Amino acid sequence: MSVAGTGTRRETGLARDRERGASARSRPGTDELDVRLALTAPGAGAAVGLLAGLYPALRAARTEPVDALR
Repeated sequence: MSVAGTGTRRETGLARDRERGASARSRPGTDELDVRLALTAPGAGAAVGLLAGLYPALRAARTEPVDALR
């Protein structure tokens, strides 16, 4: 089966479901992206990145320069 054939079958199935009044949520494999997830994931990634960078920076700030060069 070709990739183009797969897309055509899927599109035909979705069109048929729309005619019957079925939503995308009622069909497995056609999940929609949740807006909360799309907005929260980059924020969570930024928070983890800031914390991962902040800990070594604070630790290095407490170290005496002479000790750091040894």
